[in-house]
Amino acid sequence: MNYQMKKSDPLYHPLFFIDTEEPKDFFPDENVYYKSSDMKHRLYPWNTPDESVKDLISQWHDLNSIICHNFKQRQKDMIQRKMVKALSLFMKLLFWSNGSPVTLNNLKKDLGNLSIKPINIVDRLSFIMEKPSLYPSFLQLSELFVEQHKAYYRNKVMVAKKE
Repeated sequence: MNYQMKKSDPLYHPLFFIDTEEPKDFFPDENVYYKSSDMKHRLYPWNTPDESVKDLISQWHDLNSIICHNFKQRQKDMIQRKMVKALSLFMKLLFWSNGSPVTLNNLKKDLGNLSIKPINIVDRLSFIMEKPSLYPSFLQLSELFVEQHKAYYRNKVMVAKKE
């Protein structure tokens, strides 16, 4: 494993170092954004949240089915890896639906700054991230996906009504 990422890097979080993967593999768009000196001239997924949210929800539905199967078959080795992948999708959904790139190194503070988010997001995400291979973590993550998806579209309607 390559642990050359510093704790101060925006994508640093120990959970996303799994097997041969590291945070930059889970968040390639953010990796380019944070490493590039030409950050402003590229179109990133968080700049087009409507398209990105639909794509992330589609990816979640596919992964959700796989994780359900893994739990039914008690495939613990697969569950951990898939749950980390699912968490990365949720982080993207959460941040991108707020028009921001994912940041992990100061997660609690950054979550507090998001305007579109599920209730008690810090506590709920902490629970999931502490033990992602548990079934209750999977259920909680599933609920967070539903809540964030609804919150995004609710916010979109509210903004449209104001205009």
